[in-house]
Amino acid sequence: MTPASAAIEPRPGRRMMDALAPGGRMALLVLIFAAILLLFLGPVVIMVVTSLRPGWAVYYIYRGTAFTVQNYLEVFARPAVVHAFVNSFILATLATLFSLGVTITSGYMLSRFRGPIPRGWFGTIYLFRTVPYISWVLPLYLVDYYLGIYDTYVGILLPRCISASSPGS
Repeated sequence: MTPASAAIEPRPGRRMMDALAPGGRMALLVLIFAAILLLFLGPVVIMVVTSLRPGWAVYYIYRGTAFTVQNYLEVFARPAVVHAFVNSFILATLATLFSLGVTITSGYMLSRFRGPIPRGWFGTIYLFRTVPYISWVLPLYLVDYYLGIYDTYVGILLPRCISASSPGS
C-alpha cells in the first residue's frame, strides 16, 4: 500500500458524522429535528386548519382563506359535549393526583423499608403487572356493579389508582 492510497482509503471505525464539516453536524441535527417535528405536527396542523374551515371548504384544505370559529361554537353549545369535557378534566386531574400519591408512597416504602410487608406489596405489584389489563375488565365491572360504584368517578378511578402503583405505568 502506497502512502497516496492510504490517504484515500477510509480508516476503519470512522463514522459518518466525523466526515461532516464542522457546521455540518449541527445542520444535520437541525434537519433531522425539523423532519421529525413536521412528521408529528403536520397532521395536527391539518386537523386544526380543517376544524376552522366552514363546512363547504373542508375538502379544500390547501386552498382558500375562509376560516370560522362557528364550528366550535356549535359544538360547545351542546350540553353533552361540555359535560364530557368537564368529566374528562375532573377524571384526569383526580387520576393524576391519586396515582402520584399511590406511586410516591409505594416507592418510598419499597426503597426505605425491609421486611414482609414491603416484600408482599412488591409481589402484589408484580402480580398485577403479569395479568393483561384486558382480563381485568369483567372482574372490575362485576366489583363496580356489586359495590354500587358503577359509572361513578370512584368506579373509574379505583382501577387506575391500583394500576398506577405498578412499575411502568
